[in-house]
Amino acid sequence: MCYAAIFWSRIGEIVYATDQTDDARAGFDDKVLWNDVGLPPDARRLLMRHTPEAEALFDAWLTMQDKTPY
Repeated sequence: MCYAAIFWSRIGEIVYATDQTDDARAGFDDKVLWNDVGLPPDARRLLMRHTPEAEALFDAWLTMQDKTPY
């Protein structure tokens, strides 16, 4: 989600200090997260559920004339 926000905001560069190996040494092991994201939503550790009521809001955004195109 953070990467997507950075990508869509068109920031040209990400500067970072550590990689996944360093992060794991500090107790922030992302392997579980990356593996989880690759699973179907109903098989992930965190509950994910679709909210059909939000579709009307999304449709309204799609028809907005003054939105920022991505």
